[in-house]
Amino acid sequence: MSNIQIEIPNDALARPAVARALAELILALGGQSSATTVSAPTQVAAPVATPSSYSAAPPPRVSAPKVEKPRRKQVRKGKTDLSPALLSGTPEERWVRYVAGLPDNSRRFLALLEGQGRLTVSEAVEKLALPGPKAMGGLTGAMARWAPKQGVHIPYDAREDEKGVRYWIWTGHAG
Repeated sequence: MSNIQIEIPNDALARPAVARALAELILALGGQSSATTVSAPTQVAAPVATPSSYSAAPPPRVSAPKVEKPRRKQVRKGKTDLSPALLSGTPEERWVRYVAGLPDNSRRFLALLEGQGRLTVSEAVEKLALPGPKAMGGLTGAMARWAPKQGVHIPYDAREDEKGVRYWIWTGHAG
């Protein structure tokens, strides 16, 4: 019988898609779902499966470390309100906390715009290696929705020139 060893870093295993893929791989290779629990960091040795060892059992349980995010409390159905702790501090402290919680592409967009002062949609899509303008709309739309709820002013304006080209212009922090 052959063995396969798989090493997965903590940060990769913390992503639900990676943990799920690992669980499915273990099951596909003939792992026993009732006895298999994977936690980070991990090394998994699973026997090579034979067609007779496949089962219809549910995939193994995989646990990964929790990632802390700002707490949101439910106010009304479909509406959320952020905890008062997110609204505390000076405007500059709130800005630093807000940017730290943003996804990488959002932080890269803000740094790029601040550095250039003006950025078109096509330039942003190209420089951030995004799939298209819709991705930029999602990125900036999310920032525009969540910033005010955290007491943060978005330091740019969206504009359109006389030819219909959409762009952003850096306005700076309100602090």
